Amino acid sequence: MKFKWILILLLFLILVWVGYSYIYKEHRNISTENSMKISSVENIFNEFKQDENKANKRYLDKVIQVKGKVTQVDSIQKTITIDEKLFSSFQKVDFESCKLNSTLVIKGRFIGYDDLLEELKMDNCVIIE
Repeated sequence: MKFKWILILLLFLILVWVGYSYIYKEHRNISTENSMKISSVENIFNEFKQDENKANKRYLDKVIQVKGKVTQVDSIQKTITIDEKLFSSFQKVDFESCKLNSTLVIKGRFIGYDDLLEELKMDNCVIIE
């Protein structure tokens, strides 16, 4: 009888540990993940203009790399706009290296396309070049 209760308690603890591990997964580290190579912001933007559903399946919540010209820098919000079409937010960034009209390659998680503002959005970005 005592063995039965110990076995039930052990199975319950294993079930709790599995449930906890499933719910509280480790956070993604975007800077170390492999990324899709993308040539330019304009290419992604055009894909969303042609077929938004297809582009969402391809890019949404994926780590991508984009190249473009810096058109706006906001060091307070930690954001950079590239080619006036990609709004990217950063955790840490050296804004001294992000001059207006300079070309950057950034890597980050693609979080969507805002069709009202006609703007692509990325977060957790890091500067590659």
